[in-house]
Amino acid sequence: MNAALRAEGQRTIIIGDRAALRNDASRASGLRVNRWVNTFTSNDDGSLGYNLEGDRPSGEASTRVCVAGKFTNIRLYDARRPGTPPGARRGGAFDAMLADQEALGIRPMLQAESISTGPNGEVRRGNGVTLQGSVTQRSGMLFVNRAGGTAESLYLMQNVAYTPAGLERLN
Repeated sequence: MNAALRAEGQRTIIIGDRAALRNDASRASGLRVNRWVNTFTSNDDGSLGYNLEGDRPSGEASTRVCVAGKFTNIRLYDARRPGTPPGARRGGAFDAMLADQEALGIRPMLQAESISTGPNGEVRRGNGVTLQGSVTQRSGMLFVNRAGGTAESLYLMQNVAYTPAGLERLN
């Protein structure tokens, strides 16, 4: 997989852990948090990238990694800077959500359009996605952008950070 990604010019630009609450009868709280490393990659011009998910948290070596999403039109935003970039807006309730989260220091980090290959080899474009994040809190949330300007949360993230390649691209 690494050789194939290198051949496509992919570089990891954001890394974090997808977090999910699970029922766990063995714990006093009844809950446990599972964490799986998630990385977002892109080639230099943003025309192709992936969301890769491992079977361990970041900082641990995953034994399995899968492609959780394939993207095009990848735009990396600098969430270290205040304000919502004009290009990140999608209209309607989505923009209201961006404004509410901006007040909490949560800003767009990445936006892209999902793509897949159809049965006849044609490229199909899907929904847009937005990764919102707080650089200071190292937390994030991946949203899918629905028609009509709504956003649906796909999952929460912890330990979210730009990689050195991501920071190089931002700078």
